[in-house]
Amino acid sequence: MEWIRSATLSALSVSITAGLRTPCPRRSVAADRPRLHQAGIGPGGTKAVALRARFIDRWAGEFLDARPGATVLHLGCGLDTRVHRMDPPPSVRWYDVDYPEVIELRGRLFPGRAGCATIGSSVTDLAWLERVPGDAPALVVAEGLLYYLDPTGGAAACRSRTASRPGSSAPCRR
Repeated sequence: MEWIRSATLSALSVSITAGLRTPCPRRSVAADRPRLHQAGIGPGGTKAVALRARFIDRWAGEFLDARPGATVLHLGCGLDTRVHRMDPPPSVRWYDVDYPEVIELRGRLFPGRAGCATIGSSVTDLAWLERVPGDAPALVVAEGLLYYLDPTGGAAACRSRTASRPGSSAPCRR
């Protein structure tokens, strides 16, 4: 049960303390419950989001352990702190991709991180891919994103940089 609380804190709450992100105290998560409920995330939903984040983090970690020079494309990253939770080695190139206004907000809330670049673009406007080198296996993380995209555009965004890369992974499921 403790790991569910930990994952919930990591997935849903972030505070800035001396320039570092640290999980908010449990009382802050409780204070956010009304806002989560307004967003349609009830008590079971917060646990489901935390569990999903935990499984994706674990799966991504296994991928990166096997391919330490990989590229991660975190599509629709929002305010997710995955790159900070996972703390990948410097050999991993990580790209957080989301709308420009979301990337701007991330820049105000989170300190920069070596090896992690942000790209302000719609994930379906594939021009952003020109900024991503194609020389390493890629892992595409699109947690909770594909539901909001049309099937063709969403699949194209996932597969575009992985199809020609041996050892790449893009599980494009809604």
